[in-house]
Amino acid sequence: FWFGLRRAMGQEVDRLVQSGPYRITRNPQIVGGSLLVIGTTLLWPSWYALGWIALYGVVAHLMVITEEENLHRVFGEEYAQYCERVPRYLGQVRKQ
Repeated sequence: FWFGLRRAMGQEVDRLVQSGPYRITRNPQIVGGSLLVIGTTLLWPSWYALGWIALYGVVAHLMVITEEENLHRVFGEEYAQYCERVPRYLGQVRKQ
């Protein structure tokens, strides 16, 4: 509810959100989804579950790369500075 459905679908892009969970990671939905997939795999371990982890990782990362290209185009230098401060997923910020 904090983020809003319109904003989540990219329909309301008037400013670069850098508060809330976006202070810790540039992709909180992907991090949360990853935790859900990993947690499900830990509850019901199987080779299929490991396959889902790999598939989710690849698809999610491709989505993030595409979204970052758009955000660079829309917000320019402001987004570049944000990328220098906040990691793509979790952990240290690495030059990309």
